[in-house]
Amino acid sequence: MIMIPFRAGALLARLTVAIAAIAVLPCAGTAASRAASNSTAITSAASGGAGTLTTTPAPVGAIPQVAPWDPDDFGDFHKNALATKTPYGPRGGLHDLTPPPAGAIPVFTQLLARHGARAATSDDDFAVVLQVLDAAKAAGTLTEKGATLARRTAALQKVNDAVGLGQLSTRGRSEQKQLAERLAQRLPGLFADAARQGRTITVINSGKDRAIDSSEIFALSLGQSVPWAAKLIKAPVSDPTTLYFFKQPENAAYQAYKKRDPDLLAAEKAVRLALKTAAAARELLTPLVGVQIVAALDAGMVTVKPNAEDGPATPNSVDVALAVYGVFQQAPALNADGSGPITLTPFLSPDEADQFARVSDTDDFYEKGPGFAGRTITFAMAKPLVDDFVAAMDRIAAGDLHEAARLRFAHAETVIPFAALLKLPHSATQQPLGVMFDDHNGWTGRDVASFSANIQWDAFRTTDGRLLVRMLYDEKEIAFKQGCFPVKDDSPYYAWNELKRCYGF
Repeated sequence: MIMIPFRAGALLARLTVAIAAIAVLPCAGTAASRAASNSTAITSAASGGAGTLTTTPAPVGAIPQVAPWDPDDFGDFHKNALATKTPYGPRGGLHDLTPPPAGAIPVFTQLLARHGARAATSDDDFAVVLQVLDAAKAAGTLTEKGATLARRTAALQKVNDAVGLGQLSTRGRSEQKQLAERLAQRLPGLFADAARQGRTITVINSGKDRAIDSSEIFALSLGQSVPWAAKLIKAPVSDPTTLYFFKQPENAAYQAYKKRDPDLLAAEKAVRLALKTAAAARELLTPLVGVQIVAALDAGMVTVKPNAEDGPATPNSVDVALAVYGVFQQAPALNADGSGPITLTPFLSPDEADQFARVSDTDDFYEKGPGFAGRTITFAMAKPLVDDFVAAMDRIAAGDLHEAARLRFAHAETVIPFAALLKLPHSATQQPLGVMFDDHNGWTGRDVASFSANIQWDAFRTTDGRLLVRMLYDEKEIAFKQGCFPVKDDSPYYAWNELKRCYGF
């Protein structure tokens, strides 16, 4: 049993609320369960095969076709209300693409994609919300709205745990399936040529379950979309050094920065202490648990135990409101699982969601994005990944066409530094020390690293032998950084030699 001491000033005497300990279910979707449930046949070189991925219709065909996320379907909430937990929706379509110069043909593509929408990686937010609501119930201050939130939170936690902590949801699997289908539609000539020439399609992941699953689903879907090229798709391999760099020993300085850098800690504290954040927390919680519980939280009089590993905590009202926001963020990723969508939109106003998204974005901006002016600790570690992109393009430029596509699957912690290092739109502006991150910066979690966010470089060979590169971000043409000049004004096509000059590759 978890004991929660609670006091609410003069109104309530000290009382103890007993809450049943939270049972954390084993993660679904582990390597063993994937092997049992997925009929993918992978032939390894060690067993005498060619290391190719053999596709069968069942695994991908069984994934429901979940409609891509459209912020306009999310009521009055703004497009960044879910920050980096925003489900994926392509920003551009096939007919929005600028045709390459006359005679230019596609010769290569490479991709970096975040894994698909997933279940929460821990039960902590669910636990905090449910325990505080139970404390309010015991104190007699829980409202009907709060009771409804408790029921929906408990129901969503069951769905989350059934999917498996940190594992791809049905929506996430569908995102990756459809992402591959649209890639095939954009570059049919490339894959037809690859099949004729016997070129290879390389698939790489970070080694984490959700990235592995994303790579496998994408590869199977691509093979079904262009069956004439399916035999060219290599079995996915893991490369943590390139795609999980933020956890590698060589980046110990970055890991220390996240834990104890004083500027980082001050920035994250400042946004939580901001008057707008405190006001949003009170406005969210008071209709759920009453003013007495809110006051008790801010007096440090409510103790919770979010998980079995960590000790008890005394969250304030902002901490609890952020936990409610965390549950709110999770719901759309799981809305194709369970018996039906569970919505938490009645419990936050659009303005409240925006403010808590600001808190989330502040953390991500300073922990893994452009960060503080004059410092590169948050994104310099992405250089091996950039080097891999450059090396792949250099091979094509030199006439080595053995590889037709190079497809990578990783995490927000991979995509965000990569975009910052390349100074891509929305990721080019650092924040002066002492100036609080806000809307003027232009960086949002949704724009930079939603679920299944992706950055694609397509290479085209012109009739005079030049190599041109086009970049897509979430399937929409975007420019490279300022100072790089396209082949003509407003064109998305850049000469590879120009990009090498501009970036110093």
